[in-house]
Amino acid sequence: MVAALAVGAGGAWARSSASWHALMPASLGALPRLPSRVAPPQEPEASPEPESIAAEAEPAVEPEPALPPTSVARARRKPKPKLAPAPTPSVDCEAARKGAQSAKDVRRWGAVARHTKPTQCWAGDRKAWKRLRIRALFHTQAFAACARLGAGTDDRDVRRYAQMCADQ
Repeated sequence: MVAALAVGAGGAWARSSASWHALMPASLGALPRLPSRVAPPQEPEASPEPESIAAEAEPAVEPEPALPPTSVARARRKPKPKLAPAPTPSVDCEAARKGAQSAKDVRRWGAVARHTKPTQCWAGDRKAWKRLRIRALFHTQAFAACARLGAGTDDRDVRRYAQMCADQ
């Protein structure tokens, strides 16, 4: 929206009342017009200007069209098409379990965290998975995930690591 601005005698900017009211939405109703701070324009002194300069005067600017009423419903976004879930890559569970255990033995906690991420490989021994995973998360400084994993467990070692993560 563009409103016409004019400079008053005191140098203050004020909106031209005609263009300002034209831009007001109809839903607000009639608002009282405030007195303008702009001094009425003074008549320029008559000066002997050649007629050629007067002929080059700028053309009149047409006012912008009024805004559409606010009752018009906005265009709704089209819903995004639902994509089929990506196929899960087959995980070699035996390799993941062996990899996690061997990485723990040499204290490579990033590798332990990576090998314990696919939880389907640890369905038969969730207690061992949780112990490996929480230690890996603690040593890789993923404290928020570590504290969430250990919340509400009955395993003493897991609770100890969860408390250390929560304290960080």
